Amino acid sequence: MLVGSLVPRGVWAQPSRGRLQPVASVHPFSTPVEAVAAARALLRESRPDAAVALLDRQRLAWRRSPELAATRAIARFQLVAPSLEPSSSRTLSPAAQRELAAMEPVLTRHGNTRPGDALAALTLGRLRMVLGSLDAAASAFEAAGQADPRDPTAWNDRAMVLVALHRLPEAERSLILATERSGRDPEPWNNLGAVRLARGDARSAVEAFQRACELSPSTPRLRSDLGAAQLAAGSPRDAVASFEAAAAAAPDDPVVLGNLGYALSLSDRPDEALATLRRAAAMPGRTATIEDNLGLVLLRRGDRAGARAAFERAVALAPEDPRARAHLASMGER
Repeated sequence: MLVGSLVPRGVWAQPSRGRLQPVASVHPFSTPVEAVAAARALLRESRPDAAVALLDRQRLAWRRSPELAATRAIARFQLVAPSLEPSSSRTLSPAAQRELAAMEPVLTRHGNTRPGDALAALTLGRLRMVLGSLDAAASAFEAAGQADPRDPTAWNDRAMVLVALHRLPEAERSLILATERSGRDPEPWNNLGAVRLARGDARSAVEAFQRACELSPSTPRLRSDLGAAQLAAGSPRDAVASFEAAAAAAPDDPVVLGNLGYALSLSDRPDEALATLRRAAAMPGRTATIEDNLGLVLLRRGDRAGARAAFERAVALAPEDPRARAHLASMGER
């Protein structure tokens, strides 16, 4: 079994009475649209804090502009949201949750009037993910993908939501769109492989994982994922090669080493499997699966005492793991 604060750079107006002044404090823009454009430029530079500061220094009447309010919500979301997982709201403070909830209608109204604003739609999708509104998030990501056909991000994010909703066929179609736009980014290909593997299509999963590895040959995680798919496809020898490449790049990762040991055990290389699994089991961060696989290899070699000890360690690491408990129970009483 596999183990599976940036310091804002100033924008300055012409000196007044010998002093430099930040442009936002003297309202240099002719319209709110110009202020929004300046803030969006800061967002493209990954400076959401500067964008918020710029917008908050504009005239109060301008701050009621839907475009300005939406841009501020985008910038604030980038500052407030700790992650993009659907369960993130559980880790947010009540004040942050209230702020995020207040952003949702602002971005929704903006999307209804400006459907071509891909950044706003993408942010709305991620905001809805954090708030747990997954169906609505999927709709927002689809709108973002349609607004910017060249960007794979929205289609990839939409697929991750669909996976959480257990809508794997739709997730696969969304990831195909993402891979068509991904250029040399391996992540959509890797995600496509994971979805195909979850759907039971191991051979197609291998093809997707191989493409991800071609795009990023030195990334251990991608090689390890390819190995898992190759095992599922019934190609343990190919899996050994993939896991060996992953282990060479990440020699201190017990999960990768444990998966290599498992693949070796399926490739009729028991001595190498045993040595590899023992190394993995001796590492910090070892898992119950590593110990369980070690126990199985020892049992096949007739070392019942060693197998029992490994199964006991597996149960201690994961008391609710039914596989490890079943293997330990099969050993009978001492």
